[in-house]
Amino acid sequence: MLVNRSFLVLGLFLIAACSSPSPAPDTVASLEGTSWTVVSIEETAVILDTVVTAQFGADGKMSGNAGCNRYFTSYDTEGSMIHLGLAGATKMYCNEPNGVMDQESRFLEALGLVASFESSGNQLEFVNGDGEITLRFQADMNDK
Repeated sequence: MLVNRSFLVLGLFLIAACSSPSPAPDTVASLEGTSWTVVSIEETAVILDTVVTAQFGADGKMSGNAGCNRYFTSYDTEGSMIHLGLAGATKMYCNEPNGVMDQESRFLEALGLVASFESSGNQLEFVNGDGEITLRFQADMNDK
């Protein structure tokens, strides 16, 4: 009788373990496959009527719009650490809106300072070696 109870308890345990609800799906946007829009550069909001973006490919390439020009670089992640290669960009000049070229320069310079990233929900932050947020992004969740 003791053996039957042991099997019964073990069976109930296995049934409970197999029927546990699965964890909620991860709602954190991943780097790859998400269109990211920069909302601030070194804690300064991007200029109204400018769009600064980033897309991360599975091939280790990052590219986007720097406000006026297209840019491209390589990236490599290990945990929350990220290394960005030297960025290249097209060479157009935009005179509107006022300050867009300075903003673009600050964005491209900030890319060179990135040491790690933090992601939560539809937010992504690039952090420099001193722990300061250099770039803050928001995911376009409609791209998923």
